[in-house]
Amino acid sequence: MGIATTRVTIRRSMCRRTSSTQNEDVDIELTMLVRRIERLESIRADLSSQLAASQRDINILQSQNEVLRNSLDHTVLQLQQDQALNDEITRQIEELKITTGEEDPKTPPS
Repeated sequence: MGIATTRVTIRRSMCRRTSSTQNEDVDIELTMLVRRIERLESIRADLSSQLAASQRDINILQSQNEVLRNSLDHTVLQLQQDQALNDEITRQIEELKITTGEEDPKTPPS
């Protein structure tokens, strides 16, 4: 074996070692990427679960809000009717007082 052959053998050996090291580095990077992907998939699943729970909560709250709005609308309507009834009763009492002479129609009601 000559010097040239030894140099070629050394170069090939170094190339194989470099290639082997590069392959190991790629394998390590791939392993790290796979672990990262798994972690991200786990996080995505957790977030998806949280989103579903939040959507259920939102639906419940919207339903409760609808019930409360309907109740408020009913209460407001009842108050308006009560006020109208009170106004009519007050008007009729004033008319009766005038009719019976208990109050002078020219003086404002007290």
